[in-house]
Amino acid sequence: LTPIEKYFPVVYCDKLKRDKYLKKVDGIFKERGKAVGRTELAYFCEKVQNNFDIIKREADKLVAYTEGREIKKSDIDLLISSSSEEDVFDLVELIAHKKIDKAIDLIREILVKSDQHMLIITAIEKHFARLYEIKVGVSQGKRVNQFISELRLPKKKKKKLMSQSSRFTEKQLCELVKLCVNTETKLKSSGVDKDMEMEFLLINTL
Repeated sequence: LTPIEKYFPVVYCDKLKRDKYLKKVDGIFKERGKAVGRTELAYFCEKVQNNFDIIKREADKLVAYTEGREIKKSDIDLLISSSSEEDVFDLVELIAHKKIDKAIDLIREILVKSDQHMLIITAIEKHFARLYEIKVGVSQGKRVNQFISELRLPKKKKKKLMSQSSRFTEKQLCELVKLCVNTETKLKSSGVDKDMEMEFLLINTL
């Protein structure tokens, strides 16, 4: 076992290539009798969470809203808010720069939008695990371009993800995942102040 596997279940599976992913999402719109332009389709995939249950719900909203006309990027911006994945990405970026005060402000905003502490801590946990995977892979000689091509994210975010990974050591990332697991355990207990536990998590990242 690697150090991280003691605290976080690591599952290995083949990832959908970007073209196949776009084709699969396009198929969801076609099932609903809606054609969507390739540019709009790619933009939709960038905005929505990488979860096909969520993708289907968001597609339903867009199809209903744009009945009788083509889907535009402005429709996507209007109906699809920033995903939790984007929020977590920004949160970890603040942690990487040790801007904990701003990170606490952001976690409060996230919790106002979605009072789902377990989903949020799980997303943070997975993000640190992904950074750890990249860190270990690079240290083992894997090419950076290999990781970038596997990530279904906008190009700018791919670069930021690699930059985030470089700001932590393997040990730090392992400890951060462990910290998330401990916080997750506390959140499952009744009687705890969940908002406070999330803030403690951020403070403890220092």
